Amino acid sequence: MKTEKKTYPLREIPLLSELSDNSLEDLNRKIKYIRFKKGDVVILAGDESNSLIFLLEGELNVVDTNEEGEFYWLATIKSGIHFGELGLIIGQKRSATVIAVQESVVGFLPRNDALDLILNQPTVAWKLMHRMANIIEKTNAQLAIVNLSNARDRVEALLSERAETYANGMVVIENLPSQQNLAKMANTSRETVSRIISKLIKEGILEKDYRRLIVRQPDKLKGLS
Repeated sequence: MKTEKKTYPLREIPLLSELSDNSLEDLNRKIKYIRFKKGDVVILAGDESNSLIFLLEGELNVVDTNEEGEFYWLATIKSGIHFGELGLIIGQKRSATVIAVQESVVGFLPRNDALDLILNQPTVAWKLMHRMANIIEKTNAQLAIVNLSNARDRVEALLSERAETYANGMVVIENLPSQQNLAKMANTSRETVSRIISKLIKEGILEKDYRRLIVRQPDKLKGLS
């Protein structure tokens, strides 16, 4: 990784899109931009939450580790997204590790400057509140999955939650966690997860495509709705 000296078009970041030109220029002076190579660790679980973070270029994966120390995927961060605000506001350490999927430029706004931004810019505060509400909603959905009584329903809900619809209408599950990690999320055994996925493939609901799953019959893959 290396520090970038140039400034970036911060207005393209939705969180900052309504700020004045002067405010954006001021932020550009305060943000530290770092270019990460593919595979570099951007933040590590357990690190101090000392900055609000922006992804300016590239793509990042949020990951956790199992007992063997292996990473498994939790979420993907696309260019233009901010993250790290929850730990920053409540003083909590980083809860997950973030790794660069490709060469990426990440901006770090120091904690005091980030808190000043939140306190003095109502549009930023409102957007952060909205995002946190979405995080709470997602957490509740994950709890709802765990509380489903049937293992197949839990596995299908987890798969459905990770499915993305492409512009061509294809529904795909990328970056699928290992069956062992899916089993932990679904509160079941790895063998049960393997059996359920195999059955979904046999029924024509899913199709295995290298390291991803194509959802051929989205209406038959049970979610929480």
